Amino acid sequence: MDLKTLLFGSSLGCFHEEWKIQSFTFSENPQLKYGIVQKKGGPCGVLAAVQAHVLQHLIFGDSSRNNTVRCLRPSDAERIQCLILALASILWRAGGNDKVVVTLSTGIQQFTPAGKYKPDGILEMLLLHFITKYEDLLKFLQQNIHQFEAGPHGCILLTLSVILSRSINRVRGDMDVITNPLIGAHGYCTQELVNLLLTGKAVSNVFNDMMELDSGNGNITILKGVTGRSDLGLLSLFEHYDVCQPEAKVESNPLQLPTQKCRHSSCPVVKEIKSPEKYCVASLESENS
Repeated sequence: MDLKTLLFGSSLGCFHEEWKIQSFTFSENPQLKYGIVQKKGGPCGVLAAVQAHVLQHLIFGDSSRNNTVRCLRPSDAERIQCLILALASILWRAGGNDKVVVTLSTGIQQFTPAGKYKPDGILEMLLLHFITKYEDLLKFLQQNIHQFEAGPHGCILLTLSVILSRSINRVRGDMDVITNPLIGAHGYCTQELVNLLLTGKAVSNVFNDMMELDSGNGNITILKGVTGRSDLGLLSLFEHYDVCQPEAKVESNPLQLPTQKCRHSSCPVVKEIKSPEKYCVASLESENS
């Protein structure tokens, strides 16, 4: 029930249909073979974070591939390997580079719901796998990547795995308000969930470190931001309006890597690649958009 409350704000909450049908399936469009296809709105924050990691490994992961166009036209085997590396990076960072929990579906009910718990046919079917070495994590994901890539619940499996790798208590401790859900209205990801996927901590803000606000009567409100530089950063439509500005730890990075842009309620990925010879920007959206 604690896991459901963290996800939805209530143990009676359930995943929306958009989440239940979403995995990390690649496009078969010859020009977009690097792209993950989003079926419906909702889990776009999870998809954008994974897509950014996939692009990171596609373009910067192999020094022998110095042609950007070639990198963005991977073989089936190359893109699946980059997906494995992407998931491993997200989980290992959330687990503090020490241990991870990977959830997999068994197709068989593992417990009988009771009390104030609404079954959804997904959480009841899961087994938890505890892994303490990064090499073992890669091997495990290699053996079970079909659950994430073909699904049908790959997006949910990653979300649950990253939460449990960080631990429910630590995720709550990361937030400004511990009762905030990770999945908000209409099934969209909250900032806390996006930050957990990108930085390994479910902080509520995108500024650096912490901010103290005077709440009056001698009281101080502490707002938590990003504590360390992330390889993958954030851009927002509101930056164009000069309303907000993500600070250096999530906006810039040593490798000029992809940035995630939250536009209205969606999260496409904008990839900026700079080198002495090339400048390339690619925007990834749902193929159906």
